[in-house]
Amino acid sequence: MKILQWANQVDGLIIEDDYDSELRYKTRPIPSLQSIDYSERVIYIGTFSKALAPGIRMGYMVLPQWLMSGYHEIFARYKCMIPRIMQSVAAEFISSGKWEKSLRKICRANKKKYDVLIQSISAEMGDKVRIHGENAGLHIMLEFINGEDQQLMVAKAAKHQVLVHTSNQFWHNQADANNNLVMIGFSGLSEEEIVEGIRLLRQAWFG
Repeated sequence: MKILQWANQVDGLIIEDDYDSELRYKTRPIPSLQSIDYSERVIYIGTFSKALAPGIRMGYMVLPQWLMSGYHEIFARYKCMIPRIMQSVAAEFISSGKWEKSLRKICRANKKKYDVLIQSISAEMGDKVRIHGENAGLHIMLEFINGEDQQLMVAKAAKHQVLVHTSNQFWHNQADANNNLVMIGFSGLSEEEIVEGIRLLRQAWFG
């Protein structure tokens, strides 16, 4: 893979933030870069907040072996804010196989919500919008075909008591940001709330 070749050529490191790779709805999860990295150039970061429980605020990091001594030297006195009992419970949850079972259940539940969201957008908004990033995760990006400004559309949505987010805040280079994209999350909503929310967005945006 070219990005791994690049890391080798420049003696660099890749930070892989793989926070929701398990949540895919049309295909099997994509293998991580770290799993095919034979030169130890990838630092792999993940979290349990998306698929287990947001409240535990627990993540993890897989370091190349050659970085371990430096990590221990620098962070030997670092105090982890996650209680040991919670770490032990999470470890047991994973080793017992219940984590995999829970993931399958979560994926099925979110797949239903995802399907309702896509169907509702298609029915209510038709060719006025284009959906991006719809194959995985807990949100989608919605592009306005006629170039409507995202700030204006977020404000219109708020007047109808619907929360959507601008997308340009997530761009590293603001000059490259697409200003007619908004982000819509769905995991915390019921299927009925999704249908009603999209109906309200259609009213807010297109009358």
